[in-house]
Amino acid sequence: SATLDTVAVDLACGAGNTFRATGSTVAEPGFMAVYQEDVDDRPDDEDNRTLPPFREGEWVELLALRPEQHFTEPPPRYSEASLVKVLEEYGIGRPSTYAAIISTLLALRPEQHFTEP
Repeated sequence: SATLDTVAVDLACGAGNTFRATGSTVAEPGFMAVYQEDVDDRPDDEDNRTLPPFREGEWVELLALRPEQHFTEPPPRYSEASLVKVLEEYGIGRPSTYAAIISTLLALRPEQHFTEP
């Protein structure tokens, strides 16, 4: 199987300016050496970026700069409908017991609703 390393590259530019690029590098290509399913269909987003190999202290040329700031967000809370879907996916309970399970969860933490099943 293929092995990818998750990496972060900090680029220092000028006095006090540091830019970070995150992505993956291929440590062991494994099956990826001959087969990459749906390469053309994947969007070019944060999760699919592969960075070239870098060495510490290496000089790089700036070709483009996209000033973006990202913040992490907590996962969305479960609604009753999405909770029933998760219960079905994990094989917890039966349709006849879903209402009792949800009622019990609400009784335990009524102010917080559901953050995880």
